Amino acid sequence: MDEPFYPSSGDFNPFWHGTMGDIEVNHLDGYPAGAVEILFYSGLYGYGRYTIGAVPTDVSGWSLY
Repeated sequence: MDEPFYPSSGDFNPFWHGTMGDIEVNHLDGYPAGAVEILFYSGLYGYGRYTIGAVPTDVSGWSLY
């Protein structure tokens, strides 16, 4: 098992700031009760969108490429 990386300077601030970001929780029109959209952004982890609950989504027009 690899050892965790520790900066030689002992300064962990870049690691901490890289995990900071924003999150937004929305209940959109047309979503059933209890269903939400979660948007997130982080300098380290990038960005993404999750939907939680039974949200009908038409994926017939989606392309993998």
